[in-house]
Amino acid sequence: MDLTKFLQARLDEDEAAVVAVENAEREPWQDDDWQDQHEADQAMARRFGPARVLREVEAKRKILADCDEWLISGSRDEPRRQLAARTIARLAAVWSDHPDFDPAWKET
Repeated sequence: MDLTKFLQARLDEDEAAVVAVENAEREPWQDDDWQDQHEADQAMARRFGPARVLREVEAKRKILADCDEWLISGSRDEPRRQLAARTIARLAAVWSDHPDFDPAWKET
């Protein structure tokens, strides 16, 4: 698996996880004071909620597409190609603990 395919697969997984959560049937909370006890959890959910995750996935896909285009275009602009390769490596580094992550991809 190459780095671009690895990153595309992780973005697909993030998107699928959001869709699964949004489609899941949930039981109402039984504890009336859950809201007071878990304000930090709610703040985290609002900050990193499904809509944000989907926007982030879409933004990363666009960045990946641009970088991929620079890498496969045959451009002789070596600095741009190097920047594209580093950008992809940095985006993929988020998943460095994934079993399919190749340590050779680590960006230094």
